[in-house]
Order: sequence, then structure tokens, then C-alpha cells
Amino acid sequence: MTTTAQMAGTDPGSAPPAAPPAAAPATRAEQLARHYAERIARRLINPGARLPSVRDCAARHRVSPGTVVAAYDLLQAQGLVEARARQGFFVRGAASASPGPDEALGAMPAAPPGHAAHVPREPRLPPPTHATALLRAVLGHADQA
Repeated sequence: MTTTAQMAGTDPGSAPPAAPPAAAPATRAEQLARHYAERIARRLINPGARLPSVRDCAARHRVSPGTVVAAYDLLQAQGLVEARARQGFFVRGAASASPGPDEALGAMPAAPPGHAAHVPREPRLPPPTHATALLRAVLGHADQA
């Protein structure tokens, strides 16, 4: 016969309650990012050094290029590496080979608390001109003007 205490799991003789499920295993991208983050932290990869190309890294670690890009994006989000257009990913630090665009021009200051950061908008189209009205008339769309 089962007592209420046994059902609730508070009876000293009952089995302990089930442990919460373990955290989901890290994705391959997270594992790869952790691998490079540890190497950067231990200075096995120096500031300013270029990380392997996406293809080379994918071949070396036997993962897809998309996994490498995701890992490098994670490292970039952590501030450990920077991407340089058509050059690759580089370890951030004082010994960078050349400053990135944000460093060269000076990074924009962060927005004050409670304020949204300024995001530039795309330019608006100019209002229709005389040429537009003439084109509509020639094409028979004068009633839409």
C-alpha cells in the first residue's frame, strides 16, 4: 500500500525525486566556438592573428562551413574576434594588424538607458516629377497620377 508521503516523495524510505533533465548538449558550433575561445584565452592564438578560413576550419574539424560561420559569429558576439571584409576573422586585441572600420572611425557611443539606439533609415524615394507624370500619360496611366 502506497502512503501519501511516498507519493509526494517525502517519505524517507522512498526513492529520491527524479533529477531535472540535464542541459542540452552544446551544438557543434558552440563546441567549436568554445575550442577557439579557450585557445584565445590561453594565448595559443595571439591578438591580431587570423583564424583559419571557413573552409580550412570546416575540413580540419570535420564540420560544415555553416557550422564554422556560426561558431565564428558566436566568437564575434563575445568580442573575441572581428570580421574583416574579404580578409577573414581576426583575434581582437592591441596587436591587431590593422584597425577595423569601427576602430578606425571611432565607434558610436551607446544609447543612454531607456533610449533606443539610432538606426539609420534607408533614403526615401523623391516625389514624382514632371517626367514621371509625362511617362504615365504616354503609357496611358494618367488617371493614376
